[in-house]
Amino acid sequence: MNLKGDIKTSFYFLLVGRGRGLPHDFYITRFYEGNRQRTLVVMLQVDAWKQIDGDTVATVLREATTQFPSPALVTLEKGTVVIADYEVWKAKVLRRQQDEQE
Repeated sequence: MNLKGDIKTSFYFLLVGRGRGLPHDFYITRFYEGNRQRTLVVMLQVDAWKQIDGDTVATVLREATTQFPSPALVTLEKGTVVIADYEVWKAKVLRRQQDEQE
């Protein structure tokens, strides 16, 4: 799909380098929710998500995972992103790649 990604250990990268935007199409990272931890979520640029599946639910960052399994559309200081459960994202990417091969 020609998307560039990065793996981060947390959303801390959103706080550093303010004003630089998000250079990658997607980020695989951990999302913490209170005492619970979702080990893997994928944060994607909106255009990258549209290549996979365009449906989202608008929300705020701290409530993004409450929308799962529906991907969440979140507006951040660095731009608007889609946050999806890793397993949902992986299944959609695999299906898209298989469709492209047919």
